[in-house]
Amino acid sequence: RNPPRIVDGREAGRAGSWLLTTAGMCAHPLLDEAQPRPLNGDRPSRAWCASWGLKDGSRRRRVLLGLAAVFALVIGATVVRRLSGRHKPFPDPFPEPGAGPEELVRGVSLGGWLVIEAFITPGIFRRANDALQRVNAHHSPPYDRIIDQWTLCEYLGPEEALSILAPHWDGFVTRSDLERLRATGINTLRLPVPYWIVDIAPGEPWVGQERIQAALNRTLGWAAELGLKVLVDLHAAPGSQNGFDNSGHWGATNWQRPDATGLPNIRRTLSVWVGICDLLKAAAGGAGVPLHAVLAGVELVNEAPCFNPAIDRDVLRAFLVEGYFTVRGALGSEHVPVYVHDCFYPHAWEDFMRGDAFQNVRLDRHEYQVFEDVKMRWPPAKHLLFACEQAFSVQRTHRVRPTVVGEWSLATMDCDPWLNGYGQGSRWEGTFPQPREALGSCDPYRSADAFSEDYMQFLREYGEKQMQAWDAGLGWVFWNFKTENGTAPHFDYLLGVERGYLPAVAGTYTNGCPPLVYREQF
Repeated sequence: RNPPRIVDGREAGRAGSWLLTTAGMCAHPLLDEAQPRPLNGDRPSRAWCASWGLKDGSRRRRVLLGLAAVFALVIGATVVRRLSGRHKPFPDPFPEPGAGPEELVRGVSLGGWLVIEAFITPGIFRRANDALQRVNAHHSPPYDRIIDQWTLCEYLGPEEALSILAPHWDGFVTRSDLERLRATGINTLRLPVPYWIVDIAPGEPWVGQERIQAALNRTLGWAAELGLKVLVDLHAAPGSQNGFDNSGHWGATNWQRPDATGLPNIRRTLSVWVGICDLLKAAAGGAGVPLHAVLAGVELVNEAPCFNPAIDRDVLRAFLVEGYFTVRGALGSEHVPVYVHDCFYPHAWEDFMRGDAFQNVRLDRHEYQVFEDVKMRWPPAKHLLFACEQAFSVQRTHRVRPTVVGEWSLATMDCDPWLNGYGQGSRWEGTFPQPREALGSCDPYRSADAFSEDYMQFLREYGEKQMQAWDAGLGWVFWNFKTENGTAPHFDYLLGVERGYLPAVAGTYTNGCPPLVYREQF
């Protein structure tokens, strides 16, 4: 896993020091004639110097001094580069799975299940929009497209919506899936849950609360039997914490929106967590295991992005503190880790939730190279380099508190259909968010069947380098465990293992990062 080390600054320093010392001492006028050879740092004798051709004024001595000067330049350049931050050693040795006091997280998310997303299960959205045409035949004015779980439930009504969602909740995640994941070395399942699993307010269209609760119980039971742990993540908060479809409701971000009574959705979220904790305790009891034996942690809220003007970081921090104590009280345990998402500013939390009052707090980072135009223009080699360089950042946050990269993928271009939302195009082909210059065609990348051998090798190397970089922290959780019929191959862990562009055993690397990384390569 760790390639042989090349000569670094310290080795050059030792060699240069020996050369300078030896060449200089052989020119010293007071040599110890009785000492036959250098020993323990003592001065060499004239005879020893002469035997190596190092007597004063000799050609060999001049060559030796020249080599010493070269080593001095190497040392100087190394120091300058280290001080300038342009040369950084890759964290080494990498922790082995199970090494140290805690087992490294090897996880996948069960995304697109209890909270649906179009790029994970496009068939649901096709069926829902087909049903909408029948509804619109009798509705005026006609509804727009169904683009998320809210519009599916609102436009179709409870009976039709449940007829589409219930089979999905019952069958998308199976025990067989979990057995396959466990066989590949996966030890953690990140389970995104919506707030309506315990709380549906008047006027909200959500359906299937009991079905979702049953799915949660079933998953924790299977996990306990298979030796897996579950990280429960509040993926959809009241009012929507990010305005994306993965919050259940595309559009406005109203999670922190105030009214005359204060911040009603924040208060409601805290109440939701009490209800979720009750469900988790009941599920663990039903499985006959202690809660901490099956629960890998709870994540207070997913992706409330601080770049969104509707998210105030101080309000978010206050919620996380209150949420921590709410969950601790509701679970009655400090053994279960509490995860805090970094709001996409990973180094803004180094002074947060410190001290004895906060126990077992972990930072969750989501690292993608696909949702920014500048990164999408990078050549493949730079994606690989950047993946390795991220280890420095992960290591920095991990030194403050345990850090898990809780979402990442293999995508470097947004060619997986509907990745940007139902019916949306792609930046790569210049069709999202509005017509623009295309960077290329998505045809070679939409399906694993279309992947070339060279591209498969790139994906394998890219995936392994990311895995190894995330191990500079406490491990990783891949998004996602699978997609409907492999529709999004860059986000489909089981498909990647099956086709060979992800390792057969999680955490085994043949294409790891180099021991030294030079930032100025690009």
